[in-house]
Amino acid sequence: MTTERIAQFRLDQAATLSRNLEWYRTESTKAIGAPVPEIEQRMDREIKRSGLGAQMNHGEFVQARFLVELIFDALQKSLLFFVDDRWRDDFMSFHFVLDGKLPTKMSAEEKYLNNVIVPALGSRAAESLSLPEPWSREPRHPFIEKFSREFGRIRGREVTNAIDLSGIFEDGLQFEPSQEHGGLQLVDAVAYIVRRAILEPENRAIQIAYDTVRASLRNEQQSSLTIQRLAVREEDRSSLDRYRRLIPLATPR
Repeated sequence: MTTERIAQFRLDQAATLSRNLEWYRTESTKAIGAPVPEIEQRMDREIKRSGLGAQMNHGEFVQARFLVELIFDALQKSLLFFVDDRWRDDFMSFHFVLDGKLPTKMSAEEKYLNNVIVPALGSRAAESLSLPEPWSREPRHPFIEKFSREFGRIRGREVTNAIDLSGIFEDGLQFEPSQEHGGLQLVDAVAYIVRRAILEPENRAIQIAYDTVRASLRNEQQSSLTIQRLAVREEDRSSLDRYRRLIPLATPR
């Protein structure tokens, strides 16, 4: 993924968002007489942060893009892993805590991620959350009671049995110091192990460490490692050979 390819992707993303903004203005004018200023302003900020390197550097942009997928995967795994009745009451609210970059305010990447997480996940027509079937039985699970909706909209299209993402992310994303959260310290440890396992395939100790945590990393597709990359032309795809040792249960995207 070269700097030039990332820059082009960002420009394409900004162009897509600009078209979406024009579509929103047209449709909202038809429906309610005028677009909502707050939504216009939010979309305009997203366009600038996506397309302008001065607003957010390439590294921050790429990390924010991939964190959208990671947050979705973490949310999905929580619904399947904590399915037992003993955790019912814990699903009354969600708190997404990430390792903050700055001590007193959000970085440009964090502001961008906080603004786009709900619309980005809400526009994914191809993927939706998988819910445990028993949760729909009486007495219905608190998650179903609070966040399930009979009807919803995805990209302007009416859908049934929708999940209220605005409710799930009601408190936004929280960016806090890792030294104050045991969960964030566990994430740091696992990320360190995975990174070293990729970069040091001949290091037996680190490979054993990775194999030890591998099962705990699996998602509902039984994948322990997901290779993320921006949408690029087929001829620009780099080799996945460096991940072969770790890929038996990995999913490329």
